[in-house]
Parts: sequence; structure tokens; C-alpha cells
Amino acid sequence: MEEKFESLQRENELLKQEAREGRKYRRIYDESAAAIFILDTQMRFADANKAGLDMFGCSRDELVAMTVKDVGITEEQAAYVYEQIKSSRKLVNYEHEVRRKDGRVIIALNNTSAIIDDDGEMVGFLSALIDITEKKDIERENAELEKKLLSAQKLQAETALSESESLVRAINDNLYNGMIYQVMRRPDGSRQFTYLSERVIDFYGVTPEQGMADPMLIYGRVHPEDAESVYSGEEQANVDMRVFQTETRVLFPDGSVRWSQFVSRPTALADGSTRWDGIEFDVTQRKNVEIALAEHQRDLERIVDERTAELKRTNEQLLQSQKMEAIGLLAGGIAHDFNNILATISGTAELMLRATPHDSPIAKKADRILNSCRRAGDLTMKLLTFARREKLNVKAVSVNEVAGDMLEMLKSAASPSITMNSRLDEDAGIIVADANQIYQALLNICLNACDAMPEGGELMLRAGRVEVGPDEAKIKDVAPGSFASISVEDSGSGIDADSLGSIFEPFFTTKDRGKGSGLGLSISHGIIKSHGGFIDVYTKPGEGSIFKVHLPLADVSLANMEDDKSVKTRRAAFSGNLMLVDDDLDFALTFKEALEIEGFNVDMFSSGTEAVEHYHANNSEID
Repeated sequence: MEEKFESLQRENELLKQEAREGRKYRRIYDESAAAIFILDTQMRFADANKAGLDMFGCSRDELVAMTVKDVGITEEQAAYVYEQIKSSRKLVNYEHEVRRKDGRVIIALNNTSAIIDDDGEMVGFLSALIDITEKKDIERENAELEKKLLSAQKLQAETALSESESLVRAINDNLYNGMIYQVMRRPDGSRQFTYLSERVIDFYGVTPEQGMADPMLIYGRVHPEDAESVYSGEEQANVDMRVFQTETRVLFPDGSVRWSQFVSRPTALADGSTRWDGIEFDVTQRKNVEIALAEHQRDLERIVDERTAELKRTNEQLLQSQKMEAIGLLAGGIAHDFNNILATISGTAELMLRATPHDSPIAKKADRILNSCRRAGDLTMKLLTFARREKLNVKAVSVNEVAGDMLEMLKSAASPSITMNSRLDEDAGIIVADANQIYQALLNICLNACDAMPEGGELMLRAGRVEVGPDEAKIKDVAPGSFASISVEDSGSGIDADSLGSIFEPFFTTKDRGKGSGLGLSISHGIIKSHGGFIDVYTKPGEGSIFKVHLPLADVSLANMEDDKSVKTRRAAFSGNLMLVDDDLDFALTFKEALEIEGFNVDMFSSGTEAVEHYHANNSEID
């Protein structure tokens, strides 16, 4: 149950992290000017941003009860989009009519892509719609105007000049956003406007008379970045005697920019000149829509890319968590079995000590066996700590007492070439923790610091208190508030950037083979994390390292701390009949012998079934 609970905790933390990241993308989604919709694989609407609800003119509750058929998308269109995306997994762009809730029909450009889950399966669609109704209206008007111009040019060739001019004026009067012009291109390349409609003043800020007197008042307004392509295109069309059509930016006298579309037809004259009869449209509004659409499409692709990258990172974190869980289970299982073996060895050695004189050779050998068992027991405790299977024995302890005691213990074990100092603030405070585990975490960090100074150096231990605000607490995944800060500073070799990201991973070590297990810092990290704290590391190669351990402070004072003085106990005499059940024969024999020395009568069994049968038959004799 404890392992399942811890697994649920890890899954919960992953979900929290994903939720935090998800809020960032939700804000982009909600505030986008494009109408964005999420659909399932049955083409039913699941969600939309505000722009999407405004486009359809409905509420979110109304939307989720709708399918694409309810807004005018035909079954053929929906099937085509579904098959295209399913086979290519790429964006599909198409135009279609949209029927709003109020009955009004608009035209939209739809960019639809697949939503892929962690298993690579398509689970829905993400669609971004842009209202291009106005753009389509302008295009239709332009097409109609172009037809009118071609008709006018045909009539101009068939009728007298006066009738042609009258017709051109009539067409010009009906142009919504265009102007008509006629320009003569001479053999030497010079140009001369022979006709400009009155709308030229709206396009270029000059009168027809001014434009015909100085053609550069018009040609000179072409945007410098577009001028080369416009002039070279016109030159080639003049050589080929074909219709010249282009779009370009035009600079107004006030510095503003508009977009113009030119359509002009050439007529060769007897003197070698070319007469160009053309029409110019202001397409600024359409180009702005196209530019906005391109920007929205880039935003959509960026959102998809970021979400895909985030899902990849989340999957990598999940795999790392599963790997750590597997290693923890293996370490815990090994430690449990090893403890049973150690119990048999140490129990047998203690029985040997009781049965032999204190100064006999056998007693000394038994002492060595017990010392080795204690060291092996420390190793199993490290494995159990790493596996998170040990129970915390928490109580209120002084930060300075823990740090000071640990430093005194370290002085007896470290090289005399390392100078050790401490600066412990009086208000460092109280923490509620398992003191032995905090000792272990700090000792591992300090031993690592000593290993980084093989030629000697200085180790400084500091203790104080800091405040962790909401922003930092969110990053560190802890609760904000007051924290004890225990800093271990060394003057050693430092840690390179490539290794820094892996120092808390189990079995990672930069030491020579046989000189380190790679568990020390990972155990320290796990201990501090299990106490609601975190570790910061500051280091540069050749400049030493600083490990700052942060633990949440308790709201207690030294005067209220639990008295942790040891209580001496008196051995009592025992007697009675006991049952001992264990499938490990060596362990059971050792335990049986120890109990019999204490005065008990022991019946030993290797199976539970056998023991139960014995108990039912002799329960009145069993204490």
C-alpha cells in the first residue's frame, strides 16, 4: 500500500506540473484573435476560444452539442478533411461557408491539424478559422471590374475615340476601389501617361494633369524594395507583348503604405511604341487579411510545436520516474533480503560472545563479525533510504544542533589537510525532521566536498534562515514560507556543466571505479525532498562548490522542544512457551537460540499451516 501511495503521489506531481505548463498554452489559446476549435474524431465540437464562439454566435454549452454539419460543413468536406489528416498528419487548408446561429452565412479559411496522444494515435482535430467574407467580396468585385475593363478595351478598339473616352469615364465612375490609366511606352524606354482617371488623386495624391505631366509622380511611389521586380516584370511583358499583372506596395506622401494590384494589356503601335491600357486596384485590405492569416497560421503551428515538445518532455519525465521506481523497488528488495541474512550472522556472533570469555580469541573474532555487520547494516539503510521504504522518525530538532553534531562527526573522519569551520546563526530555527536522516543527507554532501579536495582545502558550514516566496516555491515544488538554510561550501575542483544536471541521479559518479557508489547525493536529495525541502547547487570548475540545503522551519521554540534524553531500561527475567514461524531456517534457529537463552521454551515451524495446526492442538500451553 505504501508503494502504491507513493506511486500515486508521483503521478499527482506529474499532473500538477503538466497543469502548470498547460495554463500558459491555455492563455495563448483563449487570447488568440483566430477562431480556434477543438473537435473529436466524430467531428463533434469539444471546445472553442472566445473568438470561435463569437464567429458562430453561440455559447460554449450550445457549441459542445453541435457537429460540423450544424454550421454548414457538408459530409463530403468533413470526410475529405478527415482522410487527408489521417493519412498525412499535416495541416489541411480549405475554404467553406459557415452558418452562424443567427442564420447569417460567412466564408472562412479553415486550417485543421490532428491532435495526437502519447501513443501516436489521432484523438481529435485542432481547427483555426479566419473570416474571409470581406476578402471574397472584394475579389468578386475586382473580377467584375476586370471584366468591365476588358469589355471597355474591346469597345474602345471598335468605336471612335470620343465614344471610348465616354465609356472609360462611365467605368471609372463605377469603380469602387480602382483607377484606370493609359500609358505610352516609347522605344527609348521613356513613359508618358496619356490618360488617368480622377481616382488617381486617392491613389497617389496627385491630379490627372499632374500625373500626365510628370510620370515619376506615380512610378516613383513604388516601394523601393519592390521597384526592381515591378520594372523588370513590366520590361519582360513589353518584350513578350503579354498582359502584365503584379501586386506591389505604394508609398503615400505621408509615409503610409498601401497595396496595389495592376492589370495592364499591351498594344503595339506603328511607331514602335507600346500603349498599355490598365486598371489599378487598392488591395490593401485583402493583403492585410492575408498577412494576418499567415501570422495566425504561424501562431497555430508554434502552439502545436510547443505542445508537441511539451508532451515529449512530459513523456521523458514519466519514463525517468518509472526508471527510478524500478531501481527503488530493486534496491528495497535487496536490502530486505540482506537484512535477514545480517540478522542471522549478527545474532549468531552475539550468541558466541555470550558463550565465550571476553578476552578469548573467539570473542575478538565475534566482535569483528559484529562490526562488519554494523557496516553492512549502514549500507542496507542507505539502500532503504534510496528506495523510500524506511519510516521517518520525525521530531522537533535544532538546525544548529544537527549541523554542529554532523560537523564534529565529520572532523574525526576527514583528512587533517582539510580545514573545517562553521558559522551558525543563533536564529537558524527548529525543523521537524528525522534527525538521523538529516545527518545522513548532510554527511553525504560533506563527504563529497572532502573528496573534491584531495590535496586539502577549506570546508565551511553555515546555517541560517531564508524566506521562499510563492514564485520560487512554485519552481522548487515546495510550500512558500520560512526555511532553514544549511550551506556546505568547499574550495575544491568544482563541477562541470555537463555533470551538474546528473549529480542527483542514482549511481552517477565522476570518481574512479571502485571509489564511489553514486548513491550519496541521490540519497541526500531524496531525504531532503521527503522533508518538504530542496537543494540548490552553485559551482564552477576550479572554483569550488556550494550546496545549499533548504528545510521548512517549524513554528516551535527551543523551550518547547521534546526532551530527547535516553532512558535506561532494566532487563527483566522471562519465561513461557512461544511459537516461532519463519521460512528462513538459519534465521529461525538463531532467533530460537536467543529466546531460549532468555528463558523461553520455543517451538519452531517453517510453514504457517503447520504452525496453525500446532496452535489449535496446543493453544492452552502457548503463552
